[in-house]
Amino acid sequence: QARLSDRLAHHDLRILEVDQLQTQRAAHALELEALREGMAAGQLQQLEHRTLLDAHAAQLEDLSRRLKADEEELGRLGRENEARARQVQELEERLAEELRGRDQRMKG
Repeated sequence: QARLSDRLAHHDLRILEVDQLQTQRAAHALELEALREGMAAGQLQQLEHRTLLDAHAAQLEDLSRRLKADEEELGRLGRENEARARQVQELEERLAEELRGRDQRMKG
């Protein structure tokens, strides 16, 4: 009877060990699932960041193109302004010559 009792105790111990292993296995499965979900969330966040970076890069490229166009327009306007300034100076010089000529005719 002691042998039978030992065998039953040993059997109960084995059942407890199997239960413990199954519990550990379930806990590990839950941890693995949580890690997978965390990886998926991380990948999604990475994709969102890449999308934002791409959008910012496109905006930066657009702003760069517009800045270049504005600089070209500014250069063109500067050249036109210089040409008008030369025309004004030429007109002022001709007017001054005409006024000197009139003054000389009126004195003479």
